[in-house]
Order: sequence, then C-alpha cells, then structure tokens
Amino acid sequence: MVRLIIYWCILASVIVSCRSDRHDAEHGATVDIDSDIERLIELCDKYTTLNRLDSVLYYAGKLGELPGDRAFLYSNLYTGQSMVLSTGSPDAFVWLDRALSVSRLSTDTVALCKLYNAIAIYKIDSELNFYEGIDYFIKSLNLSGGSYPKQYLIALCNLAYAYYMRNDMAGLKYSEEAYRLAVEEGDGHIAFSSAVITAYQHYIRGDMDIAMDYLLETLSKTDVYGCHTEVYALYANILHTLGRDGEALDYYRKSVSHIGSATAVATIMAWLSYGTYLLDTGDYTGASSAIDSGIELAVRHRLYSWLYMLYLRKSQLQESVGDYREALKYFKMYQSESDSIFSLEREHSINELRLKYEAEQRENKLKEKELSLVRWQKKLWISVILSVFFASAAIGIFIYFRKREKMYGQMVRQRLEKLEKESVSLKGGGDSDKDERNSRIFGEIEKLMKEEKLYADPNLTIDRIAGIMKMNRTYISNAINSKTGGNFNNYVNTYRIDEAVRRLSDMNDNAPLKAIAMDIGYNHIQTFSSTFSKYIGMSPVKFREKSHEIKKERTVQNS
Repeated sequence: MVRLIIYWCILASVIVSCRSDRHDAEHGATVDIDSDIERLIELCDKYTTLNRLDSVLYYAGKLGELPGDRAFLYSNLYTGQSMVLSTGSPDAFVWLDRALSVSRLSTDTVALCKLYNAIAIYKIDSELNFYEGIDYFIKSLNLSGGSYPKQYLIALCNLAYAYYMRNDMAGLKYSEEAYRLAVEEGDGHIAFSSAVITAYQHYIRGDMDIAMDYLLETLSKTDVYGCHTEVYALYANILHTLGRDGEALDYYRKSVSHIGSATAVATIMAWLSYGTYLLDTGDYTGASSAIDSGIELAVRHRLYSWLYMLYLRKSQLQESVGDYREALKYFKMYQSESDSIFSLEREHSINELRLKYEAEQRENKLKEKELSLVRWQKKLWISVILSVFFASAAIGIFIYFRKREKMYGQMVRQRLEKLEKESVSLKGGGDSDKDERNSRIFGEIEKLMKEEKLYADPNLTIDRIAGIMKMNRTYISNAINSKTGGNFNNYVNTYRIDEAVRRLSDMNDNAPLKAIAMDIGYNHIQTFSSTFSKYIGMSPVKFREKSHEIKKERTVQNS
C-alpha cells in the first residue's frame, strides 16, 4: 500500500485505486505540448493520479527530450516513480538516483519532496529497508514544513502508513494530525486519505468503533476519490471482526469486483483480506485460491512488504487442511520475510528518527507563528496606507463612524444585558428517548463546561470530552448539535467568547488581550480576535472601550 503514496496527486497510502478517466490529450494530441515543460509536468501529475502509468512514461520521455536541468529532473522523477508504482524494478532507483543528483542544484522544493517520497517507497517496498524509508519520509516532512502544506500533509500520511506496515501504532498520531490539518484546510482529498489510514490504525489496535467512525466518513466518498477495493476490503474486515459475517461477505465480494481497475497493491490487499475471511469461515478451497492469487501478484510486482502476511495465512491454511509439511514450509517463509521487516537492529535508529521528527515539528510550529506575525504586521501596514489614502473622504468617513459607534453601543448594551442575567434558557426537546438521551448528555457536558471550565483548555477536543465521560464521540456530537444547532467548535467558542465578554466588560480587569485569550483557551491572539469579531461584530479592543464607556455613563446617571 505504501507504494501508492508518491505525492499529492496520488495521495498517500491505501487510497489510490484511482478511478479511470478518459484522456483529454492522448499521445497524438492536436495541441503541441512537446516543448511546454509546465504542461508536460501537469500531464505527468494528472496521469499518475489516474494510474495511467503508460501515459506518464510517454510524457516523461517528452520531458527528457527538452534541454535544461529542470526537464531532466522531472523526466527522471516521473519515470522512476512510475516504475516504483508498477513493478518495483531495481531499475526504478537508477532513475530516481539520477533525479536526486540533479535536485541538489535545484530550488524546486516540490519536486524534491516528491522525489524523497518516491525513494522512501522504493526503499520500504522493494528493499524492505524501513530505516532509510522513514528517513526519506522525514526529509520530505521537514522540507515541506509550513511553506508547502500539501506536501507536508502527504508526508504525514506516508509516515503514518510506514509505521502501520510494521504494525507500529506510533503512526496513529501522524495520521490523526494529517486528518485534523486537512479538515482545517478544507482539503477533502487528503482528509479522505488520512481518514482511511487512521481507520486502519484503529482497526489494528482493536478499536472497532473508532475505526468504523472514520471509515463511514469515507465509504460514501469512494465514487469521488476512488479506492473502492481498499475501502470495501477494510470495511469488510471490520464487519467480520464484529461478527457481522453476512454483511462482511457482501463487501468482500464488492472489493474483489473492483480489482480490475485497482493497483497491484490494492489487489493484493483485497485477496489477503478475502482469503483470511474464507479461512476463518472454513472455505479452504476459496481461501487457497485467494491467497495464492495474492502471493503470485506480490512476487511478480516485487511487493515484498506484503509477502510475510500472505505466507502466514498460507501456513495457517495448510495446517487447517492437515498438510503440516507445507504449513511448516510457508511458516519458515513467513519468518524469513517478517524478520527482514521487523529487524531489531534498526529499532533504535527508527526511534531516533521519530524523536527527530517531533523536534522538527516543534520548530516548524515556531516558524509558522513567526510567519503569522509577519502576515499580521503586513496587513496592519496595508491598513495604515489605506487609511491615509482615504483621508480625502473625511466627511463621509465621519458620518460612517458616527453610525457605527451608535451600532456598537447598541450591540454592547445587548451583551451587557445578557451578561447581567443569571440563567440562559436553552431550546427544549421532545419526549422521545433520543431527545432525553441528548438532554442528559448535554447536561453533563454543560456541567463540565461551567464547573470544570474545560473550554479554557486550548487543546480541548471532542475526543477528550468523550474520554472524560467514557462515551462514544458520536453521541456527544449529536447531543451538542441537537441542543445548540451548531457543531462542537461553535459550542466551545460560545463559552470562550461569553467569558471574554464578561472579562472585557469588567472595569477592574486590566489584563492584556493576549493574557485573556490564553486564559479562555486561545493560543494565538489573532485567532481570538477574529473569532470574537465573528461572534460579537466588533474587535475585543472596541468592545472593551465601548462597554467601559457605557458603564461610566450608567454610573453618572445613577449618581
């Protein structure tokens, strides 16, 4: 599966079954693109996404005919990664190594990230060298940093899947981080990819409910992003584990029915999963056929990282039918392959790499904070210039600000009146069991928010609340949605902004805005300011100013 994760067009791990698509410019295209390097690169990316490797090789050859180091770099990169995807031939590394030699003189960071990913996949799949493979994934991760978010997300997915292939659950935090960032960025494709990888991780851990939650988010999107074979097989595995064998069999058959359009890795995974199911249910003839198909394909395409699991199932099958000699033979083959993958002498080095990544990640976050400050200062400077530019419209601006100040006063008075009330009524629910359950759950959440002030935790997630309440996150999400009409983030932000209103309107509270933001759960004052403005309609500075003015007016009136 790792073989599929080359760059952003392929999108990491298990999820590129790659839906078939028509050429819009086959080899005999009417538009002359032979000398357009950018267009050729674009076509190579496109056809890699579609798993049309013959077209990728064709256009990579056209790149190779053009002069210059950049054309040479991309020609060798696309040729090598196509060979990694298709056959895993040792010749693939020859092409990738040529690209690597030129990339050292290049400033094309995106190309270098793709190249590191391709080399990592080759090292893991063809050489079973997880040490070097993970090292190259981390190089891609560090290189992309905060400047190339797409490449950064893909490197996270790659790294997570590399650990998954070793049955190392340390990869879970990487896939969960990729999913979180992709959702925040609105990148549906990578969110889909990382959700599938995260579901795999939880499936291996035995967390079937969580695995199912992630997978159900992707099941309905296979027609958009493809990957029917992989997603259906994983869904069937979970159903089989939960004892729902009738449904599992339907999805195993659906998975196998799509192998004609799937990659070799996806096909192997489908045969392995289906064969395991048939072995568990006593269909030894069907299991033998499925497992043998997987072994034949893995050997032919040099996908050695999958052979150890296939050999183990073959050994178990032979033992089940009473052929102990064959069972022993395949068990020895399984041990040989698994020893190559899980070599203990590399464990220490891999742990060091993990620490290296975490240190680099912290540095990247610091750099991102610095970039945010620069962007904020740039926006401030532009605002000053615009203010000077529009100074000629002084009369109009004066009238506008007078009206706006009046509106702000009305808004602040409404907020202060709300703050003075001791209780807030919530919209009621019906008498159904579901409404009663939602009311009960929501009441417990409200108690945590009001008494424990969980909203002040900047790292608060719905999963943490689920852990505290020892309850499925879906129930919590449904309760919040039912009772507030919004999602979890809106619910938490409401508590944070209400607390901010209370403190900003307190004339005895002179804490800086940054301190208030940190106290109520925001790590960045920019996030606090933008969220406050969204909910209240004005900035925190303006709200504090107007609320204090109104309170002073009231004091004068009452005296």
